[in-house]
Amino acid sequence: MDEQRKDRIKEMLNTMPPEWDKRPILLAEERSRQHPSLLVARRTAFERLLPALRVKVRDLFAEQGREIAARLRQFAGHVTANPQDSAVWWSPKDGTRWNERLGNAIRGHYSAIAATVGPAIREALPQKAEPFDEAYIDRIIGRILILGGGRITDINETTRADVQRFVAEGIAQGLTVTDIANNLEDFVGFSEGRAELIARTETMFGYNA
Repeated sequence: MDEQRKDRIKEMLNTMPPEWDKRPILLAEERSRQHPSLLVARRTAFERLLPALRVKVRDLFAEQGREIAARLRQFAGHVTANPQDSAVWWSPKDGTRWNERLGNAIRGHYSAIAATVGPAIREALPQKAEPFDEAYIDRIIGRILILGGGRITDINETTRADVQRFVAEGIAQGLTVTDIANNLEDFVGFSEGRAELIARTETMFGYNA
């Protein structure tokens, strides 16, 4: 592993929240070292597929931030009196909608990874080779979705909980709800850095699954 790659992986691991599972990243590195064809597939996933997912997640976060800020302003009185009540700006229906939106983006990403990594798996593990057809890709995608379905919900639930904490802390510090809504633009939960981290982590997960 070259030094630049080592530094990127170290940085990624250090910036991950402590509750996130770091094993997919470490496993991907181990597999890539063992099989050159998988290293090529991994590079393709990161150079061609990851940027598209990062943009989708970033844009989704931006939309979430704008919508939540608008609702905070709309229900400022209620939020001031009930800072722990997230239902006015993130209802169960909203949660389902955001899960579907993020799920569509990540599932499409998983599908692209399966199509990229599938041939490399057959080359690296010829004794386990299957006909490379749509059914084969569907089986890979199905496995990834079964293993990764809960991850999509977890990402959005983390966003909701972090915004709730952000709002409550702002109220406790004497900020107005309007101030808090305006500050959401700089909230780390909607940042480019978090979008990058999620894109990288989900790429690693799809690659390993």
